[in-house]
Amino acid sequence: MGLKSLTAELGKKKKIMIDTNVVIYFLEGNEVWGDFSKEVFSIIEKGVAEGFISVITVAEVLVKPMKLGNNLLIDKIIRFLDTFPNLRVVAIDQSIAMEAAKIRSKTGLKMPDALIISSAKVLGCVVVGTDNQWNNKDLGVEFYNINRF
Repeated sequence: MGLKSLTAELGKKKKIMIDTNVVIYFLEGNEVWGDFSKEVFSIIEKGVAEGFISVITVAEVLVKPMKLGNNLLIDKIIRFLDTFPNLRVVAIDQSIAMEAAKIRSKTGLKMPDALIISSAKVLGCVVVGTDNQWNNKDLGVEFYNINRF
């Protein structure tokens, strides 16, 4: 499996929830996963699928730049979130919180992970990420681990 396989699979989907690490790899131009993350965002940018990220991901992506006091990077991330085509930030409401509690109780995942997955489930998205811990769990959504591609 490779980049073309990922593109083909995701090109068939209408809604994609992007996990935090994929966003970070895209923004940083990561050497190992940069091409995969670029491909995910390209599919979204072209309108082949709608992209979603959780407010949890927004918080996680901003931690390091804030810790470093890197205001230029903080501004870059905020501009990206506000302007990237076909990408929407999802707030946590009661239905997402309830679903997260179910997922966490069933899988033992940490609450941030459960909230991202529950957001995908409530919105009818597939999830793209790199968390190997999610591979053998019954998440209730399709999970595309880019480590496998």
